Amino acid sequence: MSSSSPHGHPSPGASSTSPLPKSRSERRQFFHDSEDDSGKLLIEQYIYRHDRYRSSSMTLPFPLPMTLEDAPQSVRDQANEDTSLRPAIDDMLKRHEVEAQAVELCTQYKIGYPNRSDIGVPVLHISVDTMEENHLDRWSAARRDITAILDDHGFGNVEVEIQDPNRFYQPSIFPIHPNDPAVALFHTARMEMMRHILDRIGASWQMFSLFQVGRDAGSKKATVVLMVDPWAEHDWKSLVASLEAIIHKHQVGSGSEPSVEVMPGLQG
Repeated sequence: MSSSSPHGHPSPGASSTSPLPKSRSERRQFFHDSEDDSGKLLIEQYIYRHDRYRSSSMTLPFPLPMTLEDAPQSVRDQANEDTSLRPAIDDMLKRHEVEAQAVELCTQYKIGYPNRSDIGVPVLHISVDTMEENHLDRWSAARRDITAILDDHGFGNVEVEIQDPNRFYQPSIFPIHPNDPAVALFHTARMEMMRHILDRIGASWQMFSLFQVGRDAGSKKATVVLMVDPWAEHDWKSLVASLEAIIHKHQVGSGSEPSVEVMPGLQG
């Protein structure tokens, strides 16, 4: 297997003003060896850095959920023939105190998302259960070392993804009841929020409305959702804070103060 740069990786959107490093390792460091979700970022960078339960070696990880299928037969055969590969991976996980529930070779892709997301990328998919604790620093160190192991064993185009499937960022959107106190508050603050959005990001958005949002129906809560264009670039953390400040200003006596979520939509 070639150790060339992985296929199927997206390039930054046209709005990105930062130069893209040439080497595989430099690109990874450039895009995500930081957990700071402030400052000007692509929306995909912001979502990834905002997620405390996912560590990926992808140059620029697509937002979850992703479709997972079996890795190509040639990759699986090569892994089975290399009897020292799995022990080296298990040893590295143990060294970083990462208790894996499952370690699987998969092909990962995202249907309907722009920038070559439908091209399958081989991934070593490692599932963990954090039991409400967060060990992202530990995961990231393990992910970097396992990526190096794969490179050394001739799997240079296999990525590494460590995640807690029960806790990573994958919000679901539910309808909100018309009598929810957040509805009246949203109608009061909506025009000021809309003007602020237009001032900050122009037309780079697709939807702005109030929903119930959560990983599941049991965790849903009133949330203002701003769905923006894929690969849009902005200081999203600052935008969320300023929109929540507008909500706070209007919430006096309402008994409700919804949060704000910015998430990527689909290509128009």
